Amino acid sequence: MVVGTPGRLCALAESGALPLAAVRLLVLDEADQLWAADGFRADVQWLAAALPRGKQARARAQRPASPLAAAHAGLAPDLE
Repeated sequence: MVVGTPGRLCALAESGALPLAAVRLLVLDEADQLWAADGFRADVQWLAAALPRGKQARARAQRPASPLAAAHAGLAPDLE
């Protein structure tokens, strides 16, 4: 298990310190907040695209489901 901000996880993955090939589950806590912040949105999209296609995704939000549903649909087609 690895826990970190999207930007830090991207940096670790890009440097080779965090191999993403074996990741099976992506969990986004406060996904609505991540999606609302432009910098985080790009990092979350990059992570979702870099992970294996067979991954699962789970997202948790404080707000109603509609912004979260939009964020979830925008991550990657195989997460729908």
